[in-house]
Amino acid sequence: QPNRSWRVWWDVVSALLVAYEAVVIPLQFIELAATTPIDVMSWIVRIFMTLDLPISLFTRYTLPDGRTQGNPWMVFRRYLVTWCIL
Repeated sequence: QPNRSWRVWWDVVSALLVAYEAVVIPLQFIELAATTPIDVMSWIVRIFMTLDLPISLFTRYTLPDGRTQGNPWMVFRRYLVTWCIL
C-alpha cells in the first residue's frame, strides 16, 4: 500500500538522503576532505538507494478513482515510465 506508515517514513528518509547528496556532491568538486562520517554516509546512501529500487518497483499506486493498483505488471510498467526515467 502506498500510504502505509512505513512507506511514508521510507519516502521521508529518501527525501532527506537526496537532500544530503544535493549538498555533499557539489562539495566534492572543491575537494572536500574524505572523513569517516562522510564515507559512512556515502555507504548508507548507496545501500538505501539500492534497496529503494525494488521496494519502489513493487509498491502499489493509487488510481484516480481511489483504488490501488497491485497488478505486478501494471506497477512495473508505471515504474518504468515514471520514476525509472529519472
